[in-house]
Order: sequence, then C-alpha cells, then structure tokens
Amino acid sequence: MSLTFKKVTDKEVNLTVNNNTKLVKEKINSFVKAYNDLLKFSENVIKPALDVQENGDEKKGILPLNSSVANLIHGLRIHTSNAYPTAKNNSIKILRMIGIDQGSTSYGDLNGYLLVEEKKLDEVLSKKRNLVGQFFAFDSNNDRRLDTGFAFKMAQFLRTYTHYRGVFQTQIKGRYNEIRRLENTAYRIKKSTD
Repeated sequence: MSLTFKKVTDKEVNLTVNNNTKLVKEKINSFVKAYNDLLKFSENVIKPALDVQENGDEKKGILPLNSSVANLIHGLRIHTSNAYPTAKNNSIKILRMIGIDQGSTSYGDLNGYLLVEEKKLDEVLSKKRNLVGQFFAFDSNNDRRLDTGFAFKMAQFLRTYTHYRGVFQTQIKGRYNEIRRLENTAYRIKKSTD
C-alpha cells in the first residue's frame, strides 16, 4: 500500500484498508486446477490394460501400473485430506474448512478430485484471511521459519519425486541406462552376425 498526500488539510480524512483476497483466491484455484489435471493425467498414464478397443487392441497408459506414479497420487490424496497444525486459536485445520472439498459432496462423488466452493472460500477469505495463511504455511516453534501447514508439507512431499535426485529423475536415468545397454547389446549381436 502506498499513500500520496497532495496538500495539507485541517479536515478529517478517512482511510479504509481492505484485504485484497483476489490473488489468494486465484492461487488456490490455480492449485486445485493443477491438482485435478495431475489426477486426470495420472489416470491415463497408469491405466492398466483393462479396456479393449473395437479392433481388439488393448487400451492402456504409457506407464501401466507404474508404482511410483500410483504412490505419488496416493500421497497427494492423503495430504489433501490430512489435518494440519496451526496456531492454537486457528479453527482451520483441513481444506474443507476453507471451501475445498474432496470425496463425496452435494455435487456427487468427486473420486479424489478437488472442488472449490466459491461462496464458502470467499466468506472464509474475507473473515479469516490470516488463519487461511497459517493453514497453508505456519511457524510452529517461533524460529521465524515456516515448518508446517498444508502447502509446506505438500512441497516437502513433492520434492521427493521432483528433486533432481528424486524418484522420477532416478527412474528416467535408469530407463536411459537400460536403453543404452540394449542398444549396445543389439550392436554387438549385429556385428557378430555380419
């Protein structure tokens, strides 16, 4: 916030400061969309060969039954349903309390997908913006470092998969090495038969 005073006055000046929750709401909606997109993508990627197309071909994902992707999705679902510690006076402990639903709702079964209840989110942001912030990231031991909260714990969890030495990078490197080994074997076999 910045103020610019143009002239001196002896009259009363009223200044009102309101919370701008638009950016917070945009970030929450962006997270929910990304989360749901990842769930949808993972369903297609790890789909086992259960569907048979009309021509008889099996329809399956590119990583059928990949346990790492399945474990990632399972972990994400656990993190989105967990309660998170916050300040003693904070009543917001789970996503549902800020208007983000998962599971069965009045809209039907979401099957693990998240749904933002806009009206409830607006209400909570207007009345309890600081408490929402504590829910996402919180310094539980007053050492001036965020050490808990939904976003903090989610980032920690995802780092084990996305870090340059994480699960996915290790699998990619392993597949690359396997391809190189098979190419070398194929080359040696071809050379020996010439």
